[in-house]
Amino acid sequence: MDKAQLCDILFKWLQTFEVERKYKTINDLTDGVAMAQVLYQVAPEWFTESWLNKIKTDTGGNWRLKVSNLKKVLEKILDYYQECFSQTLSESVKPDVVKIGDRSDASELGRLLQLILGCAVNCNNKQEYIRRIMDMEESEQRVMMECIQELDSGGALSFSASLSLDPHVEQLVSQLNAANIAKEQAQQRCHELDLQVTMLQEEKAALIEEKKKLFEEVQCRLEASAASAGGGPLRRQVEMLKEEMFKLETSRDDYRLKFEHQEREMLDLQTKLEELQRAALDARQLKDELDVLRETADKVVKYEATLQSYKKKLEEAGDMKRELKLLESKNLAYIQQNMELEEELKKCNTLKQQVDVYKKQAAELHDQITEETKRADRLQYELKTSQDKLSAALREKERLLIERDSLREANEEMKCAQLQATEAEGGMDLSSVSEGLISNSELRQKIARLEHENNMLRLAQKEKEEDSLSVVQNLLDDARAQVDKMWKENREANKRIIQLEGELREFSEKGEEGASGARTKIMELQQQAAREHQKHSAELEEKESALAECKQIINLMTEKLSQKELELQESEEKVKKYLEKARIVAKAIEPNLEVNNITETSLLRNQILESQRSLKEKEKELEESKKMIDMEAKMISTAFHDLGQKKQREAVEQRMASLGHGQSFLARQRQPMGRRVNNAFNSK
Repeated sequence: MDKAQLCDILFKWLQTFEVERKYKTINDLTDGVAMAQVLYQVAPEWFTESWLNKIKTDTGGNWRLKVSNLKKVLEKILDYYQECFSQTLSESVKPDVVKIGDRSDASELGRLLQLILGCAVNCNNKQEYIRRIMDMEESEQRVMMECIQELDSGGALSFSASLSLDPHVEQLVSQLNAANIAKEQAQQRCHELDLQVTMLQEEKAALIEEKKKLFEEVQCRLEASAASAGGGPLRRQVEMLKEEMFKLETSRDDYRLKFEHQEREMLDLQTKLEELQRAALDARQLKDELDVLRETADKVVKYEATLQSYKKKLEEAGDMKRELKLLESKNLAYIQQNMELEEELKKCNTLKQQVDVYKKQAAELHDQITEETKRADRLQYELKTSQDKLSAALREKERLLIERDSLREANEEMKCAQLQATEAEGGMDLSSVSEGLISNSELRQKIARLEHENNMLRLAQKEKEEDSLSVVQNLLDDARAQVDKMWKENREANKRIIQLEGELREFSEKGEEGASGARTKIMELQQQAAREHQKHSAELEEKESALAECKQIINLMTEKLSQKELELQESEEKVKKYLEKARIVAKAIEPNLEVNNITETSLLRNQILESQRSLKEKEKELEESKKMIDMEAKMISTAFHDLGQKKQREAVEQRMASLGHGQSFLARQRQPMGRRVNNAFNSK
């Protein structure tokens, strides 16, 4: 294709645009102002007014300013192809703007106008510009089509990329090309026949003129021969002329037959030409339909890509659903565990209240016990003192009884002696009387002496008792002071073992059998408590690991949620762009195709709205699951701390119970307290 001819045709097409800059020749385009204004009309959303203001209008004869404007136009066109069509122009298609601005090179200017044509036939309002191309002559349309195909072969556009999508479209294109070729051949044949007809008409006119001339010559010669005497040679000449006339008439008849034959052929060719014109009209309609199909094919490709992306998103949403179901099941399990822990906590609270009540009762009982023990000690001490007094009195009584018995024996002996004395009343009256007097006086002295000794013994006994009472009273006071001191020192320690001492007293009252059974029971309870402690510690470790996993899952879910939100925003922006393009295309398409396109766009819009709705629902579900996970993490942490406190309390009580049995009070006080367990739980 001649680039100069291409430049002229593209210049003619460019004149269909109404711009502010007036241009009449190709040289008026070398400053780039008119082309920039045309691009502003073609795609104002890309070739903006701010960019248009950067184009300098007053270039004059300065070729450097022209080249600067042309570079700006070319760079913006390349960016438009790159961003809007995702196509990169090859070097063979790019024009040399220096040649255009400096020497007004028609071939390079044709390349630049060819790129502007590509922008026009692929913009949002391309139907209008395609219609303008269709209003041009057939040869110009063919040249424009070749320009677009050249751009396509250069890798700049995807104008005919959708032709291979449908075999019916390919068949229509091949028929259109065949019809164009046949039309060109018929036009060439008609042109040749027109030339032949004109030549034959000219020959016919020349023959008619020669015939007239010959008739005139014949008439002149006949008149001359009639006037002259010798008519023989004239007759021969007339016969020769008649023969020539006959030949000319026969040739005329031949030419007439040829002319009629040519006319019939011309009529046939005209009918063929009309048929080809009708075929061309059909081909033009098919071309319009082809353009519509190309647009729909481009839409189909875009919508297929969007559908694939939505399918992927739906698959991801399905995966998220499955993950949500798993998380919901885990959440239900955690909720059940939390409910169980809450129930245990309630039980622990009730037990704690009962324990507090029992502690208060035990403290009151312990106070009563201490008072009773004090009273018992006092009574026991008084009992001991009274027993000592009683034993002393009993010893004194026994001594007095012994003395009484001895005195009774002595009295009986004296009575017996008196009886013997009365029996011997003879000459021994004076001696007996004197002896009786002596014995009576001795007895009186002995009785007096005995009474004195008895009084002395009683006084000594009283002094001993008073001395012993003072000593015992001093000892009692010292013991009471020591007891009070020990009571003050050990009061807080005794509070811890009140319950155990009460149980020990109960066991001691029940007997040795009950004590042995209680010890075995206490050992079993200690073993069971140790097993439960191990079990709860294992459960705590499992819950800690589960809590860590839940935290990791929550972090992953939040990251996925943020990614999904970004993808949703991008997809919404893309969908808005596609909808705007679809509206513009639907307005530009012919009325008979508007209904189908509107229905297609409405269906696609409904599908997009449904997908957006489903994505919003998924977002809500993700937010709810996130809230549930946060709540569960909080509940797990609170349950963990409550369980740790409970286990710490149980461990302390078990340690106190294990240390309390079978040991004295001072031995229990020497044992270390359960600080290690408390520290262990606090460290957790």
